[in-house]
Amino acid sequence: MPDQRSIDDCKQNLRKQLRMRRGEQSEKDILSQNLFKRLQDVEEYIQARTILFYVDVRDEVRTTAAIRVEFSKSSRVVVPYCIGGRLNVVELRGMDELSVGEYGILEPKDELKKRNDRSVSPSQIDVALIPGLGFDRFGGRIGHGKGYYDRLIPELTENCCRIGIAFDCQIVDRIPTSAHDQFMNLVVTESQVFNCDQG
Repeated sequence: MPDQRSIDDCKQNLRKQLRMRRGEQSEKDILSQNLFKRLQDVEEYIQARTILFYVDVRDEVRTTAAIRVEFSKSSRVVVPYCIGGRLNVVELRGMDELSVGEYGILEPKDELKKRNDRSVSPSQIDVALIPGLGFDRFGGRIGHGKGYYDRLIPELTENCCRIGIAFDCQIVDRIPTSAHDQFMNLVVTESQVFNCDQG
């Protein structure tokens, strides 16, 4: 059994490879559109009343077009923001409620973060769309190493469907995992849907 130090070393090397792969991926807008078309066929996504989106930045799968689509439906869009090393969640009703925050990431405006009527408990989320540097077909995920989503995911209910979204180039055979790492129920790319609960 590998020790924690060797797992951490493997993760660091994998992060470098995956950053490069994702950065070199062309046609990100088109591939993201294809991914969300595939997601439209996922029953959990179709039935969800409250969906956690992330707002894309830099090389990530583009989410803003899909968020705009959801505004026109009956589902509730919620997005995270970081405070004190943790992710909090608020309801978003328009892209004009976002502004540039920490790390150059679009996040809810300060006045929105202070509104109790927009604060959302993670336990209310039906589907959580989770970003990452890489995933495997078993639901393993590797992020940037800050642990924000690893701390948020345990606050979701067992009934919440955790969906990793990524480009095909971000899928690897196996992600090295530690005890605190959180797993996905599904992983969706532009060409595939992996049901990780079935292995």
